[in-house]
Amino acid sequence: MAKFCNKCGKELVNGKCPECTNNEEEIKEEEVAEEAAINMEDVKNTVKNLKDSPVVQKIIGFYKGAVVSPIKLAKSEDNTSKFNWLMCLLNSVVIGIITIIFCNIGLSKIMGSLQGLERTLLGGYANSSNYDLNLPYFKILVFIVAMSIISNIIIFILEKIFFGTFGRNKAKMSKYFAVQTVLYTIFTLAFVASVISSFISLKVCFIIFILGLVMDVVVLVQLLLSKKSTNKNVLAIITPIYVVISIIAVIFVWIIGLSTIMYGYNSSSVTIMNSSTSGYNNFNW
Repeated sequence: MAKFCNKCGKELVNGKCPECTNNEEEIKEEEVAEEAAINMEDVKNTVKNLKDSPVVQKIIGFYKGAVVSPIKLAKSEDNTSKFNWLMCLLNSVVIGIITIIFCNIGLSKIMGSLQGLERTLLGGYANSSNYDLNLPYFKILVFIVAMSIISNIIIFILEKIFFGTFGRNKAKMSKYFAVQTVLYTIFTLAFVASVISSFISLKVCFIIFILGLVMDVVVLVQLLLSKKSTNKNVLAIITPIYVVISIIAVIFVWIIGLSTIMYGYNSSSVTIMNSSTSGYNNFNW
């Protein structure tokens, strides 16, 4: 005995009404599309509100100022200690993310080259190894951020010792930290530009990185010379000494940090799967 739909009265096919079922599917698709459109609109509004927020605008202005007028930015009294700490943290995070991306791409290329070399040596047989890179990205990011902040603080202390004590610059600690924040921002932008340019030319990468360091020193010296209390004769002597000691100190800190991490933590690995053994070999480093 034929059965009919209670809604439209049409005969049911396999217990379902073809008319009402199609309508329900169309309604569901429309609802999903409308919901997706609403979600996208919410995302756009959130991004717009975030971009227009005073803090984000101030951060964008700080980065622009570090490129266009770093000396004026360093002399500005608008930036509080909290904001300088925020910029220090943000710069460290940027350096960490860029470093992870660069290392991941570089190591992936090395793994691909090793796999290609192995296949060539094996004559294209299927039992070549499959290299799978597996790194603890979040822990690496935390480590880079922590080491960058520590390095930044050490440079800040060295600035105070060399130019405040020996150079007789009587600026406050907060002012030195504000200057160091600007210098760190310049270095961060130069670091990002050098990493991006490394995919084009290593020479360009090296030149941009060195220019960033030179710009840091030039801005610092110009700021010190603008202070009447600065001993200009001593400044010519202590500046190169400060630069050399700062570089050595930062390298030493990173070596200690990396040694500690490699000694106490050994979970990052490169997993190699060989089809001939159908197993995994983990090489920890």
